[in-house]
Amino acid sequence: MNATRYGNEPAPPTQPGNGAMRKAEALRQGQAQVLEMITRDEPLCVTMALLMRLIEAQGDGMLCSLMLLEDDQQHVRSCAGPSLPPSYLALLDGLAIGPCAGSCGTAMYRRQPVVVADIMSSPLWAPYLDLVKPYGLRACWSTPIMLKDEQVLGSFAMYYREPRSPGPAELALTAVATHIAGIAIKREKNESELRRHREQLEALVQQRTGQLEASNAELTTALVQLQHTQRELVRTEKLASLGSLVAGVAHELNTPLGNAMLSAGSLVAHAQRIEAAVVQGVLKRSDLRQFLADIAQGGTLLTHNLARINTLIQHFKQLAVDQTTDLRSQFALHALVVRAVDAMSARADMAKHQVEVDIDPAIVMDSYPDALTEVLCNLLDNALMHGLPAGQAGTVRITTGIADGGNIRLALEDSGHGIADELLPRIFDPFFTTRLGQGTSGLGLYVTHNLVTGVLGGHINVESQVGHGTRFLIELPQTASRP
Repeated sequence: MNATRYGNEPAPPTQPGNGAMRKAEALRQGQAQVLEMITRDEPLCVTMALLMRLIEAQGDGMLCSLMLLEDDQQHVRSCAGPSLPPSYLALLDGLAIGPCAGSCGTAMYRRQPVVVADIMSSPLWAPYLDLVKPYGLRACWSTPIMLKDEQVLGSFAMYYREPRSPGPAELALTAVATHIAGIAIKREKNESELRRHREQLEALVQQRTGQLEASNAELTTALVQLQHTQRELVRTEKLASLGSLVAGVAHELNTPLGNAMLSAGSLVAHAQRIEAAVVQGVLKRSDLRQFLADIAQGGTLLTHNLARINTLIQHFKQLAVDQTTDLRSQFALHALVVRAVDAMSARADMAKHQVEVDIDPAIVMDSYPDALTEVLCNLLDNALMHGLPAGQAGTVRITTGIADGGNIRLALEDSGHGIADELLPRIFDPFFTTRLGQGTSGLGLYVTHNLVTGVLGGHINVESQVGHGTRFLIELPQTASRP
């Protein structure tokens, strides 16, 4: 039931300190709200405006402002002053700090609080009296906001419209305001610095990305050009090898062709001599017997040489088919190696060397004979060009064995002068040759390595010691994998 008062009955007394308690609670809650806004990265000036109102609510007639010191540490900028006229705050923007620059400019310059109880009589405000008179401001107390390293961030000021000096309550509120404002400004500066570094990093990343893209484009162009050049060199190497092979076969054909032509010419001469004897009527039985013997001998020589020519042509045709097609087929390894050796033996520089083939004729492979033939020809050519000593007889030995897993192990070994240890790791590199400028491009063993490891699906290694020859070891599946 509510109490009721009558007549002039005095009102019940209020509890002392209730207003101060309410203000203290409002200040506590307001501080929590401001700190929450700081952690949410709300705009600095919005947060500081709330802080100014919070401080102003703690006293009567108090007008608060917060100024920021620019990065040049020389000029000020207005951040918050919700109860001050906006036009007045605009007048403060860009002013320089100094020993006689009002309350705020002087406090930031001195790095210590400045209390001006009466603006109209203070020498610190003398240069600005005409500016401040229209706004009726009489007292201004300013405290610099600084970090621990004494870097000045800004200033907090209390204005009054009558002359007065601060008391303990105002000083306590100033300490609260400068502490919270320092946290907010420092966080804002840190965030601004992070944004600046982030932007610089993004710009740097974009610059580096552009440079990398340009470099990649240049490298791609260079790679395309290199691959084109490489294909051209490989094609040239193949054409040169084919030309050398044709020249060798032609050289080998010269001997049986010359013998065949000599035999044919001899037979024609014998026939003409017998024909003349018949016409003259002086043909004897003994002449006829001699003619038949000459015919038999000449026919035998002619048949032998023609057979040799036919064999060489068949071998050459087989090689030509293998090099210009990529057909997979079954073939006897021994026969393929012999054909390759016979074709290479037609070269003049093979005449003084001996090639030994020790391969089981029963080994049948299901693979790519063209690729394997080219591998053998390249290895034989390498032995002739680089392995076997010039002017001396040498030996090349080709053998086979069974490796782990049932693969065919093919070995080609020469009795040449060997390869230096420092050159062994590079012999399969493209364009590597020890006879640069002497008609070789350094692609023979590179092509060989690619054929063995690519088309034939195998492995190739080399063993060599200076003065003790070179041995190439090739391991191939007896049945090549399907592409």
